[in-house]
Amino acid sequence: MRSPTFSRRTSRVKASAIREILKVTERPEILSFAGGLPAPEAFPVAELARAHAEVFAREGAAALQYSTTEGFGPLRAWVAERMRRRGLSISPEQVLITSGSQQGIDLVARILVDPGDAVVVESPSYLAALQVFAAHEASFVTVGSDEHGMRVDQLERALKRARPKLVYLVPTFQNPKGTTLALERREQLARLAAEHGVAVLEDDPYGELRYSGAELPAVASLDRRAPIIYLSTFSKTLAPGLRIGWVVAAEETVRALTVAKQACDLHTATLAQRAAARLLESFDYAEEDFRQRQVIEARREADTILTVLAKEKSNRAWQQLTSEERRNVETLEKALVAVKDGDDYHAIRAGIDALNEATMHFAELMMDTAVSTALKGKSMDDSDLAEGPQSGHRVAKADFK
Repeated sequence: MRSPTFSRRTSRVKASAIREILKVTERPEILSFAGGLPAPEAFPVAELARAHAEVFAREGAAALQYSTTEGFGPLRAWVAERMRRRGLSISPEQVLITSGSQQGIDLVARILVDPGDAVVVESPSYLAALQVFAAHEASFVTVGSDEHGMRVDQLERALKRARPKLVYLVPTFQNPKGTTLALERREQLARLAAEHGVAVLEDDPYGELRYSGAELPAVASLDRRAPIIYLSTFSKTLAPGLRIGWVVAAEETVRALTVAKQACDLHTATLAQRAAARLLESFDYAEEDFRQRQVIEARREADTILTVLAKEKSNRAWQQLTSEERRNVETLEKALVAVKDGDDYHAIRAGIDALNEATMHFAELMMDTAVSTALKGKSMDDSDLAEGPQSGHRVAKADFK
């Protein structure tokens, strides 16, 4: 078929590098470290299957019908309640359910950004957000970042110089750097937004995935005078295939976003929204977050200890091990590999249990080596697991939980 002549705007938009990355990840022989994909072995597959079955059994016709643009009422109410953990005291009317948080970025750009308007972003910044702003013909003003996140001092100068329409950032575990905006800078950012009347889009897909250190408040919670729009998603905590995100903003802003969404897709998939709401009625969402954190943390620690083991094998103490002691080392390494490479949550959980048992013997055996320092720690039980992530970073058995 012959292609028509594209618009000038379309010619400005480049293909998403992230989508190209995801094409590669569909090949089973490829293990990609490039895309921010959640651990599939932690997806609540059985629970989501039951939730969909219950929706079809109890409200099947409604789940297959058109719905309201704002989103399914019970799901909006759940989000509003959940946002209290992030310090946001809001009503369900301040929540708009979106088709993933990516749509949220696009909707915000639609209602705020005119061609030529300046948008402030960090350097570097989330590629897919840059793609959205470019599609709306924004001009970019970049500010630096360091280990504490966006340089708010540079932002202040940029606000005075460029008078931007919007500031975009990922303040918690920033994509791609992984940095977290310090509390003092969050407070400064909220104050600047209030004083200058500039909109801030706070993109927070990763905030629920913290497994060490103190949780920080959302920027949107720090100054009610500031025109801050908060954005999050189920993509990193439940499953990205659901394509459910949400925007939290002032009611007037939500109304404008709703009109913009009506022109895009009418509403987010009714079935997915109702299934998610049904799931959350009985599902321990905090535990599902913990599953994702367990997988991330356990794999990180397993990889670290495997590296330590590889280095220590050149020491004289290793050469003096008895055959039984060598078998203990092999058992430990197998458990570490099971944690590092397990292909489902239960396999990783079994590997963690085997690892705890193996290290009980191994840490005592290697008291005179660096490995004992790396491995020595208390064994874990179910009560430890229920408490969630520990603060700080230690390479020890206590981290395998």
